[in-house]
Amino acid sequence: MIFDHRENRETQRFLSFCEKNFIKHWIIALLFLFLTLGLGYGVQQSDFYPMIAMYGLFFGLYVWLCQSDFSKKEIHFYIGLGIVLRVVLLFALPNLSDDVYRFIWDGRLINQGINPFEYLPSYYINDYQGETISGIDKALFEQLNSPEYFTIYPPIAQGVFALATCLFPTSIFGSSFVIKLFLLACEVGSIFLLIKLFSQNLHTTLWYVLNPLIIVEICGNLHFEGAMVFFLLL
Repeated sequence: MIFDHRENRETQRFLSFCEKNFIKHWIIALLFLFLTLGLGYGVQQSDFYPMIAMYGLFFGLYVWLCQSDFSKKEIHFYIGLGIVLRVVLLFALPNLSDDVYRFIWDGRLINQGINPFEYLPSYYINDYQGETISGIDKALFEQLNSPEYFTIYPPIAQGVFALATCLFPTSIFGSSFVIKLFLLACEVGSIFLLIKLFSQNLHTTLWYVLNPLIIVEICGNLHFEGAMVFFLLL
């Protein structure tokens, strides 16, 4: 009877500990989700102080979390959280970078048989004497951050731009969504490869999986370093 009493007491303590940890992990997950939504959907490039405040809190939680000790199941929970945070950014038009407009510009040129590496964007607005190029107009030109620079994006990226603008010839949001799907696939692939590479020290993967800049800049603002990381790991 004494043994049973002690066993029940230990079981209750263990369940109480698990419940507290369960609540703690979900609170952290909700904070990460809130900050991801704020940076992905809320702030703009001009919102310096809100952006710094969100990133500061995000990085503080991230560093604290990555230096904490977790069980294998808890690590899997946070790996899953990292993937969810990337997925929720699928429907946000990039708000901290305007590179997407150059992606769409290049893609629209390719789909009409024009080499995007051949001329500056300003050429098609000021000097081009051919037939009207669908989707290549002054409205899109004015949103470019590099109208006086030749495109810098390599062939694989250009192929993604072409596919995105082929599927959505007139929709910036639709084209952006397709590009995000590609980068999300690269990120999930990178996470899978990191799990394989660090199978003996799975906790190490969290430094990449939960990194705020990687989450927001790759899946939120469409930076193709995410593809580069995947192919490097592969």
